[in-house]
Amino acid sequence: MNAQGKTYQLKAERRTDFTRSSLRELRQKGRIPGVVYGADIESTALHVDSRDFVKLAHVGRTEVFQLQVEGMKPVQALIKDVVKQDGAYAHVDFQQVSANHPIRIHVPIEYIGTPAGVKKGGILQTQETSLEIEGLPAHLPSVIQVDISHLGIGGKMLVEDVQIPEHIHLLSHKNELLVSIVTQRGIEEVEDEESEAAAAVPVSVEA
Repeated sequence: MNAQGKTYQLKAERRTDFTRSSLRELRQKGRIPGVVYGADIESTALHVDSRDFVKLAHVGRTEVFQLQVEGMKPVQALIKDVVKQDGAYAHVDFQQVSANHPIRIHVPIEYIGTPAGVKKGGILQTQETSLEIEGLPAHLPSVIQVDISHLGIGGKMLVEDVQIPEHIHLLSHKNELLVSIVTQRGIEEVEDEESEAAAAVPVSVEA
């Protein structure tokens, strides 16, 4: 349910044919094959309408919605994982959720502001675009905003520098690098070091 009190719904049909040709045929018909699983339900193969799924995915990966699979009672679920091929959704995993059980999920990072170092000619290097968190479904944020406007040239931000919402447990390693502000010279020096390291690796030649 979103902030406006609206519960999103997604209809799905069971999938019984698991051949490659059947998967290809489903995708050609505008369907996305997938699976739903959880502690209280049996893992079930299914397929959903691609247009309906795109609308739901646009809302956010942490949005709890009602999944209606033919022949099953509606379940509360989240989009757990997706696979894309050539820019299109090729497969999706749904996870059943319970209001009283925490779940793990990757939440996208939204970087806010233009770094001070970029305004002075620096280059923003982004290492991570999401964070792994754990919490109850009702507490999961759809995005985590990170202000990087204060970063100067040579500045960096680690996972431990991010302010996490209350009731959420951060699972990503605290020393993991998120972003840094470097100069063009710094990039060239790193590339030179990598080239030298690659050249120093001995190559075995079979007689």
